[in-house]
Amino acid sequence: MINIARPTKLLNLLSHDNWISLLHAPRLLLNYEYNDIAFFTLLAYIKKPGNILDLGSYTGFLPFLVERLALLSKSPQQYNWTLVDDSRYLKELKSSILSNSPLSGKGLKEIHKTSWLKNRVPPFMGSILSEHDDYYLPPAGPDELSGFWQKFSSNANIAQPQMSMYENLENLPSDLKFDLVHFDLAAGNPENVEVFNYLHQHYLNEDSIIVFDDVEIAHPKMFLFFLDIIEKTDYRPVAIGMQKIAVMNRAHKDAFINITNQVGLIDFGPDPFRNKINESYRFFPETSERWGPYLNLRAKT
Repeated sequence: MINIARPTKLLNLLSHDNWISLLHAPRLLLNYEYNDIAFFTLLAYIKKPGNILDLGSYTGFLPFLVERLALLSKSPQQYNWTLVDDSRYLKELKSSILSNSPLSGKGLKEIHKTSWLKNRVPPFMGSILSEHDDYYLPPAGPDELSGFWQKFSSNANIAQPQMSMYENLENLPSDLKFDLVHFDLAAGNPENVEVFNYLHQHYLNEDSIIVFDDVEIAHPKMFLFFLDIIEKTDYRPVAIGMQKIAVMNRAHKDAFINITNQVGLIDFGPDPFRNKINESYRFFPETSERWGPYLNLRAKT
């Protein structure tokens, strides 16, 4: 059984993995929350997906983090990953460095750019990146990123997940179906509606799980987009994390929750013998009159 510890119990498992520190200089993650990685790792462990889609993958390190956390939790898992991203942020970042021009401020901050300065990047990372004046250049696009992952994996001496990347959904094989989806496109983009509809029509199974990022008041357009999906489709929340909500067809929710219980990842409250909550991540069963039963990670510590 997977046993992912809370950061307060064993600090942060990933922070003690030497290569993880390399993801911050330069910044290879737009945002990083340990709780969100734990949430997605648990869902994958329960779902046992044949194929996972990371939609809005940026530099493509979600597969590395999920499989590494599962390994550190002594329950190694390997999946078939498909990444989709038009690399607009990476292309903008690269263009800004090459032309010495400011960023647009949409999605990227100046801290993202300064993290690519040569004097901030450790030798290991610099050895696998291209150079330009005072900066290293971010890889942009499927070909450049694929080569970068291979170099990173080889130099860090870690296994690269089974992963392939495309610039848009229309380029995917027509017979590909995803059991688990990470929907992490820029919050509030009007094109998100079209992307979701295309994904729903072509690439999902009846019991697929979609994990939406940034479903919170801080991102009102994303929040309303999520509510619109709940209103107009048969998708309902099945699990809730810190900043992510997982949905699936309501006809399949009970089966998923039952599996979660069978693998020992549902916690029904304090241990009566020790009078405290289990120190590793567990889901707590809750119910909504409108949504029905769902699982709450209650990951905030």
